[in-house]
Amino acid sequence: MQLSKAISGFILAKQADGLSANTLDIYRWALDKLTAFLNDKPIESVTVEDLRRFFAYLKDDYRKAGITH
Repeated sequence: MQLSKAISGFILAKQADGLSANTLDIYRWALDKLTAFLNDKPIESVTVEDLRRFFAYLKDDYRKAGITH
């Protein structure tokens, strides 16, 4: 299953759970960045190393934007 399809299911489940629109928007934003970073690879092939590289990328991206927390 492609990462984007799994994320769509996750978002749908969170909507059903009653999460706020703002929370869902934040989830979508972050998960869209993850999907783009990993080129929408199959979820079964996402590794811990992939996620570590993604979080390092986000940290660097935030640092460049002047966001400190």
